Amino acid sequence: MSRISSTDRHQYPRVQMDEQLNNVENRDDEHQFIPGGGRCTIDTATDVEDDEKHDDNALTTAQPQVQNGLLTAERLRPSLSASQKPMRASAISMACRVSRVTPNNSVLFVCDLQEKFRQQIKYFPEILVTGKRLIDTARILNLRTFATEQYPKGLGHLVPELGLQAGGDVPIIEKSKFSMCIEPALPQLEGKENVILFGIEAHVCVLQTTLDLLERNMNVHVVVDATSSRTQENRKYAFKQMEKAGAVLTTSECVILGLLGGPDHPKFREVQKLIMESAPDTGLCKL
Repeated sequence: MSRISSTDRHQYPRVQMDEQLNNVENRDDEHQFIPGGGRCTIDTATDVEDDEKHDDNALTTAQPQVQNGLLTAERLRPSLSASQKPMRASAISMACRVSRVTPNNSVLFVCDLQEKFRQQIKYFPEILVTGKRLIDTARILNLRTFATEQYPKGLGHLVPELGLQAGGDVPIIEKSKFSMCIEPALPQLEGKENVILFGIEAHVCVLQTTLDLLERNMNVHVVVDATSSRTQENRKYAFKQMEKAGAVLTTSECVILGLLGGPDHPKFREVQKLIMESAPDTGLCKL
């Protein structure tokens, strides 16, 4: 690591050096939050030019240097081949895009809120209350909805609090794999851009569903106050992984009001009654 001489220290005060270090750290943070949720990966045109100057296996140096009195550092990262650059550009575009949910462009996925999990899932009663609000909103706004049951012979059927029964207005599909993206469910995605997803468990079925949907170029909005696991640790890091993969982490009230778009919606008063009382605490602030 380069040393800065005592002369440099005298000429350039510590506060200026610290400021330059902070600028370097801020520049190297490739993951920036953007308004509306989600995580955007920033990569400038300069980075692309830099890639072209190195071979596929090259690494740029990470050694700080003093240039014109300013402490600088090069980013340590592998360069990309020509074939990888279009893929990266596509990934950046997807990561930066946050689609607005509407009843016409969205579908609601209800994941495996079954009887057998009642005693094991953290904040299960509260999550049911929040989930029921989403389902009721979907009915009022004619938002397409479908639900799954994971191995119902062993884990039971969806809990009655949700108001979803076999043969009702919401299709319920039995599955054995973790993801909800099974063949009978795929028609639910037709003509839609967004999936509003909630249920259990965050680190298993919800996570696998999210990854599958993202691979299908769907925008995934995970409702965190209606999604949980048996442990808060699994829940916390599942949310982190989903967000890093490109999902939008959101809340039930954010989704409900987003679907309405404003108080001029003809169903506003009817939906407003569902959220007049704040959603129950589901332990998110403790994560």
